[in-house]
Amino acid sequence: MNTSRLEELTQKYVLGNLSKAERDELAIELSGDESKSARDHFRLALKTDAYLQDAAAEMEGGHFAVTSSKILSFERSLWAIGGIAAAIAVGLITWTQAPAPAATGVATIHRTEGQAYSTASEMLVAGDFLQKDDQLTVTEGLVELVFEDTGVHAVASAPLKMTLNSSERVFLHEGDLKLSVPPQGIGFIVETEEREITDLGTSFVVTANKEHSRVLVLDGLVSIGQKDNPGQQFMVEGEAATFGERGDKALLKKKVSKMPELPQPKASLSELSGLTSNLYAFTSSEFPSPKEQQDLIGQRFLPLARSGFRDKASLRGLRSEPVPPFTCIAGAYNDFGEKAGLDPDTVTRSGWIAWNQGKLQPPEPGRYRFVGYADNHLLVSINGKLAFEGGRYDSAFRESEIVERDNFPAWPCLNSVAGFAAGPWFEVGTDPIKFDLLFGEKRGNLTYALLLIEREGETYEETYWGQPKWPIFLTAVPNTPQREALKKLQEFLDEKLLGGFSLKEEAIWQIVP
Repeated sequence: MNTSRLEELTQKYVLGNLSKAERDELAIELSGDESKSARDHFRLALKTDAYLQDAAAEMEGGHFAVTSSKILSFERSLWAIGGIAAAIAVGLITWTQAPAPAATGVATIHRTEGQAYSTASEMLVAGDFLQKDDQLTVTEGLVELVFEDTGVHAVASAPLKMTLNSSERVFLHEGDLKLSVPPQGIGFIVETEEREITDLGTSFVVTANKEHSRVLVLDGLVSIGQKDNPGQQFMVEGEAATFGERGDKALLKKKVSKMPELPQPKASLSELSGLTSNLYAFTSSEFPSPKEQQDLIGQRFLPLARSGFRDKASLRGLRSEPVPPFTCIAGAYNDFGEKAGLDPDTVTRSGWIAWNQGKLQPPEPGRYRFVGYADNHLLVSINGKLAFEGGRYDSAFRESEIVERDNFPAWPCLNSVAGFAAGPWFEVGTDPIKFDLLFGEKRGNLTYALLLIEREGETYEETYWGQPKWPIFLTAVPNTPQREALKKLQEFLDEKLLGGFSLKEEAIWQIVP
């Protein structure tokens, strides 16, 4: 393949425009790249795009959080400008990066639960540094660490033995290792006895023991290489591979099933009296000309949210249709806007937002906080005060930073490497509360979300990675189809992410008529 064709396919991959035939063509080229020049070029392109996003965000004066493993360009038109490589060479990357801190080690321990040791046989605690060629041993529980320079975030569980070769490479002798790799960490390598797994912008899990090794791709793309063999095989989101001790068996890949879709409530509006929901979208006459990546529907709802959900003036001109209220937010909502009667072109161009509102009776007094994630919009208000924002990085709500938000990237959620978000604690008593919820899609037909609730002081069962199985936020007892779908979603998360949630009817926030 000539250089211009490789450049064309690489740019299409970065922009998310590759056809299946082109993806196969690129995979074949990278797999047969004995000199590794094509693979190096590919990794550099991904890193370059990430740096350009950061630069564009700085020029806009905003805070642009890059979390998608596909690495969608903040300013895609930059790719059409000639001389990207030359721009990098003359110092663009240097300009966008802060001065490197003094070297302290290969990685920093962020959290330990149990017993973890370094080469010096010293028990590790949060804040400790691991040096080059240190061996990390976890005999009980788990350890969470962040690699210097690359920013790679890892969670490792016992029993574990792992050698840290550098901030860009580890050797996993035994154990489970889950990694979330930011753009600057692209090219991070996990080596086992059988294979080398190279990250190409993703989140994935590697398991190693005496009998075999296993790779599970949570999001994005990884390449799998054999020792002393230049050939590469590629794995994408949802694929799992197992290979034998000597590495002489063919790579076996198993596609993880698609995320379950939660059926919408069939109850009439009268049966859920006290909780209403309206679906908002642009009409053809009111639809403005969008700028690329602009969240038009979210921007229209920002004034409403800032007013404590009192001032609806910003919604004038939008189409509004009553829909059955969401009794919980969980799983996939494929083609939701079209199923609700919206024009497909409107859904594709500007999405939709559903506004749930009503009064709820808390299950018991106390301090609570919401936990979850959505692609794209999820905003909750209690008694007129914003209590949670869990949208994707390109949601207008997230970009405006209208409510305090904590992120937990080590705890993967649905289709995102960004992990869970948590809102501020709020207190409720015995009186009913006013409840407002905005849930929706920036544009397109695929929407994912999960809204959970945590009560301060309560103990929850934990997932494999030590993540609490917070109960799903329910406002009504699930009917049979919903209950079955929720159980399927729990099984899906347990299989794909080794994490999940709990279903507790005693924790229902009852609708007040």
